[in-house]
Amino acid sequence: MRVLIVSNLYPPHYLGGYELRCAEVAAGLRRRGHQVEVVTSSYGIATNRLRTGRRRRDLVDGIPVHRALGQYAYGPQSIVPPWTLTQARRELRDARRFTRVMDELKPDVVSWWSMNGLSKL
Repeated sequence: MRVLIVSNLYPPHYLGGYELRCAEVAAGLRRRGHQVEVVTSSYGIATNRLRTGRRRRDLVDGIPVHRALGQYAYGPQSIVPPWTLTQARRELRDARRFTRVMDELKPDVVSWWSMNGLSKL
């Protein structure tokens, strides 16, 4: 089965145990023979790499990780400020990036983890 995991953070970039648990679940699914890929935020990556329109894809314990989505805020400061044109552009960019990942991978299952700080489009 093709499984896509969506999470706001994913190792080696993490802030707590939740992201580590997500990686453990991904590894467990992979050990059971499933094709697992992750799409997550660009947290921990220089922002100028993302401005080029290219997604960063790396391997974490043999699992492809697409660091394609913007990370707008995290924690208590993630209360959404008034809508701005800049925010609208980011939301649309992330929606297009996520759609491309879905079109490429054609997952059977999408496993949603923490979406704190990610676009909800």
